[in-house]
Amino acid sequence: GDHRYAQCARERQHLGDVVVFTGFADALQLHATLNVNGKDFEIEAEPDELLVWVIHEKVGLTKTRFGCGIQMCGSCKVLIDGEISFTCNKKVKDVVGKKITTREALPEDHPLLTGKTDDQGTALN
Repeated sequence: GDHRYAQCARERQHLGDVVVFTGFADALQLHATLNVNGKDFEIEAEPDELLVWVIHEKVGLTKTRFGCGIQMCGSCKVLIDGEISFTCNKKVKDVVGKKITTREALPEDHPLLTGKTDDQGTALN
């Protein structure tokens, strides 16, 4: 995140042009396969990176968006193993091995798109 970037920038200032961060980035990166809309995507991300950003920025499916950040607006919702889930509070490390379905792969009448769900987020027929 920003804090670590600022720390790196400060350390780099002290070192001048000598960059000695061998292996620094790799230790913080998760190398994983995410199954999104039936396809496998090889991604690199921080383990605690929010799923909404990974789907939007690294997988490139832009209908999953960061909205309110407090699980209210629903613009970040996807299906995770068939259940409607917010992605603004999910860490990418917690969904490795699960099936993610985004708005791009859903029919127009799907409850995630129409908003017709019960209080637990289960799709109503």
